[in-house]
Amino acid sequence: MSIGALKPRVFYCGHSPLPRHIPTTPPPANSFFKMQKLGIASFSENVSYLSSMAKKAPLSALHKPVHPILSLVLIFIGLAGFVGIVALALRSSQYPQHQIYQTHPLAPTPTQPVIDTRNIHYQTQTYISHDLGISFDYVSSSINPEQVKEVDNKVYLYNSRTQKDDPTSGKYVEVFSKNPSDTLADAIRKQVLQGYSATECNVKYAAPYWPYHPDYETATILYSGYDGSDTPNPNAAKCPAIYTRTHGISYFAMDKNHPDKFVFFKIGQDNIPATIKCTGVGCSTAWDETFRFTY
Repeated sequence: MSIGALKPRVFYCGHSPLPRHIPTTPPPANSFFKMQKLGIASFSENVSYLSSMAKKAPLSALHKPVHPILSLVLIFIGLAGFVGIVALALRSSQYPQHQIYQTHPLAPTPTQPVIDTRNIHYQTQTYISHDLGISFDYVSSSINPEQVKEVDNKVYLYNSRTQKDDPTSGKYVEVFSKNPSDTLADAIRKQVLQGYSATECNVKYAAPYWPYHPDYETATILYSGYDGSDTPNPNAAKCPAIYTRTHGISYFAMDKNHPDKFVFFKIGQDNIPATIKCTGVGCSTAWDETFRFTY
């Protein structure tokens, strides 16, 4: 058998063929002569020979020179890893772990109370001031509880929820004494418009509602140039700010049956009812419409 006709062998272990690595480096010449001499080599000799050749192959690869570009890549990767480790160490020292991962529980969101409109209770109440000699009716409910507070010659009507800290910001009626022979306009000029120009601040008789008490006279203070709107006007500053009509409802009233008194109502943009239910045209009775002099 010639050398060129020698073929690699495939060894079997059980039922699966296990191909062995046949080194590409030709074996020494004397090995072939040895195999020729013996004809077919023994199994153990072939295994020993092939194993020795496989071990020599990787060792020879270690002596091969490394490509310069590959060397630069490896150096760059090493430097990048080193810089990353240093940066991570500095960050850990600057921000301690317990500060980075510390969490705080969220405060519970307050919920608004749900009002059951089926259980709202309305009640008409009557306030009587024996010191001032007046009385009036007003409606209070479980969701809008109205309260009354009397201070000197004023009686304030306010909401105990939204205005409890400042009752004087609510609606009020102020009681004045007057000469029984003076008209309402005369009493206003003497007690309210004293020192103000009569041409800049005018007293005008006008009813705030219709119909109104037939026995009552009502009047307002208007500044010069008032056009009935709520648009700010510099002329308003020439008259007493509290008693001059600028926006909302405010007016003076006098009962012809009690000529020794008159009152001033400061209402604003809205009003407080005096009755729970009413029927008929113009049914909008407010608390000031039920106002009465008791003496």
